[in-house]
Amino acid sequence: MPKIEVQTTIICKGYFEDTAVWAGASLAHILELAGIQPGATQIRLTGADGYYALVDLEDALSEKSFLAYELRGQPIPILHGFPARAAFPGLPGSNWVKWLLKIDVE
Repeated sequence: MPKIEVQTTIICKGYFEDTAVWAGASLAHILELAGIQPGATQIRLTGADGYYALVDLEDALSEKSFLAYELRGQPIPILHGFPARAAFPGLPGSNWVKWLLKIDVE
């Protein structure tokens, strides 16, 4: 699967804002390989800490959305979601689920 690199800003309103180069795999490509059932409208991303976010399928399939595994040219630090983190440039940081374990298409 091709690696994509994106310079983007994650904004966790009221907490922090950070601009950096992230790298990973296209979420749209991953979802298309897995198959999307007719009638699906959203995805549920669940992290190892139990946190989850619901993201509209349209946003998940955007060419901007990806599963990040690198931050600033290095594997994502544990604090920032190692081994993988959902990344949705333009959406609030609360959608960027850390320590990603599971993606359900609903």
